[in-house]
Amino acid sequence: MNPIISGEHLRFAYEINGRLRQALDDVGLQIQSGSFSVLLGANGCGKTTLLKHFNALLRLQSGSLQVAGFDVADEKNLIQLRRMCGMVFQNPDNQFVSSVLEEDIAFGLRNFGFPEQVIAGKVSRALQFVGLAGYEKRAPYSLSGGQKQRAALAGVLVLEPELILLDEVTSMLDPEGRRDVLQIINSLHEKKKTIVMVTHYVEEALYADHVFLMKDGHITKSGTPRQILTDKFCLEENLLEPPLPVRMFYDLQQRGIRLTRCPLTDTELVEQICLLK
Repeated sequence: MNPIISGEHLRFAYEINGRLRQALDDVGLQIQSGSFSVLLGANGCGKTTLLKHFNALLRLQSGSLQVAGFDVADEKNLIQLRRMCGMVFQNPDNQFVSSVLEEDIAFGLRNFGFPEQVIAGKVSRALQFVGLAGYEKRAPYSLSGGQKQRAALAGVLVLEPELILLDEVTSMLDPEGRRDVLQIINSLHEKKKTIVMVTHYVEEALYADHVFLMKDGHITKSGTPRQILTDKFCLEENLLEPPLPVRMFYDLQQRGIRLTRCPLTDTELVEQICLLK
């Protein structure tokens, strides 16, 4: 199976006060179509910079990058590339363009020339999917933080992109809003949508297919959530706190209590504790 994203030797530097700061340093990765991948790392590690390369919001400075068969470095591909890559940002307020929610969701459809007779149905289905049916006439700015982020998701999903890019989409939300957004992401995962999510919350990577751990502009390790998130020492070296079940596994081990394997979720932790004699 050919990857939907394939990058090699990616380097990118920002100019800050006349000096270059390297944000990506010889990054290589492959992401499979239909997968849910997480770029995980502490703030400033380069994960958002990498994400913004996938739809050419940041132009390639060095290396090669193919997204769905398109060469990202070729300017002729930009319109098609951005049409197929839907991106949701950390602050949903930055994505709203209308004072009426249904008009905001319809904006992208009209921009890409969809006929008016199909727009209303697409908008209705998108709002229903994110749990905002009945909010069509509301002003986006009157919504709660979690509702705003779900509205921003609807504005992307209505275009049915091949690739969904999520940049710290829960970092500004309260626990309830965060839970609601993660449920939508998991629903998209179940539908085999290709998702790439940036986060510094280790727990948000639990249900991904693949995790890329980043630090100082490098991918330091990649693998399944179990391979990455149960490696307590690797996470700590990358300035991340392991999930609670993993911390408890090592704490119990220090006290002479050995579980049969390192649990990744709360459910696995309970199961392991119940096996103790």
